[in-house]
Amino acid sequence: MRRALAGDRGPRFGATPSQVSQYTTIPAPVEGLDSETPVAELPLTRAIVMDNWIPKGVSLEMRKGHTSHATGLGSAVEALLVYNSGTASQMFGCAGSSIFNVTSSGAVGAAVQTGLTSARWKGVNFTTAGGSFLWICNGADDPRHWNGSTWAVPALTITGFTDNDITYVCESKQRLFFCFKNSLTFGYLPVDSVAGTVSNFSLGSVFGRGGRLVAIGTMTQDGGAGPDDYTVFLTNQGEVAIYQGTNPASAADWALVGRWYVGEPKGDTPLVELDGDLGVITVNGVVPISQVFSGHEVVEPPRFLTSRISTLFRDQAATGAANGWQGVYYPAGDLLVINTPVSATVSYQFVRHQITGGWTRFTGLNASCWAVFGGALYFGGLAGTVWKADAGYADNGADITGVLQTAWSSLGDRGRQKRMSMARPIVTTETGAAVALLARVDYRSAPSLPAVTTGTLSGALVWGTGLWGTGRGGGEDIATRQWRSLSGIGSTISIVMQAKSNQSRFALNGIDLIYEVGGSI
Repeated sequence: MRRALAGDRGPRFGATPSQVSQYTTIPAPVEGLDSETPVAELPLTRAIVMDNWIPKGVSLEMRKGHTSHATGLGSAVEALLVYNSGTASQMFGCAGSSIFNVTSSGAVGAAVQTGLTSARWKGVNFTTAGGSFLWICNGADDPRHWNGSTWAVPALTITGFTDNDITYVCESKQRLFFCFKNSLTFGYLPVDSVAGTVSNFSLGSVFGRGGRLVAIGTMTQDGGAGPDDYTVFLTNQGEVAIYQGTNPASAADWALVGRWYVGEPKGDTPLVELDGDLGVITVNGVVPISQVFSGHEVVEPPRFLTSRISTLFRDQAATGAANGWQGVYYPAGDLLVINTPVSATVSYQFVRHQITGGWTRFTGLNASCWAVFGGALYFGGLAGTVWKADAGYADNGADITGVLQTAWSSLGDRGRQKRMSMARPIVTTETGAAVALLARVDYRSAPSLPAVTTGTLSGALVWGTGLWGTGRGGGEDIATRQWRSLSGIGSTISIVMQAKSNQSRFALNGIDLIYEVGGSI
């Protein structure tokens, strides 16, 4: 007679899978933020949440900080105007009823223009035989220009409008073009002129949706000046008309190329230069004019530059403040910055890395306007200070906080439970940082992140309130030396990380995980 072995308990117990620790690395989401791909299909190289990180292709790098540049403007800085001539560059900040010279750092002196009605000025640099001018307008005060030494109100002769009806100015084909308040008529000056008789041109029969002109811009198809340059007119109803030619007074030299609908523009400075192209900031996202120039209306998300963050952008446009929407291209950082005001005291920025095309969001930079001056990036603060951005590694002395949630992952084994055991972010830093990290499972939004240290950071990596490594070295990847316990049981996982830094470059390269695989669900 055959007998069972003494240690054999039968198949019921023998089928229980053994739990063996496994190791994997989640790559840093270097393709940036993605709110549009279904969460179950989101690649690990994209993120569900990304605040204050820049997707640079090889790694995620925490954005740099900001420092005080000019103080004492008294109220929200609603416009930064840059003057450039062949011999000088200057910057002016507009706040309250005044304009200040903010070229130099420190406390501003007396205002260079006072008694004004609005601080929402728009300007353009324009050079003629008479010199180089910064020509500005705001639709409430008389326009004026700066020639490098003197402010003056240009002598304008306008039919049907007044000088302070000019709401927007643009240079195209050696002329200054103007939008008039509450009108579909634009004005223009003679070639190479900053003053004189303003001629009018009505676009009332061109725009079928009616409304008023809000902005004028230029775009090119060949990347430079020439016959492929066009003048673009935008209405508050979201229609764009593109004209080719140099002289609106000549039917032989001024022709309508086409009219398209791009969506309702957001704010009173809705145009942004895109390296030869022209973008329109709309309630649905940023639309490059080149995408509609083919002759089709913008109806598909891929036509939007912001298509990968469409939901986030639309939500912000629907709930954010009306003024302060603005885009600026910052070549030195390869960044396109879209300012999105939340309230009178808070604003965020959607930021695109122009090399990788990845989007992120900046917080902690409460800006009302932006400008590039001397190759550096500046913003006007909501409390009366002009700040220099992308400067140093702290926000005016405070920590920069980066928040990240990775895409959901089954860790290569769908349908089986995993128990998280340990994790270690692979970071590069030369000094100190504080890190909090947790795992969420099965598409849940809990638990919340634990608090990280609130004190001034020193030369160490910090887990919560305890030291996380004590080594320091020039760019050494000291994070890979330390593991941290991690909890969570589920079939899919997502890692949430918060990091604070204020002393040096801080980059995330990936996250190592140790976990155990259990039985099928």
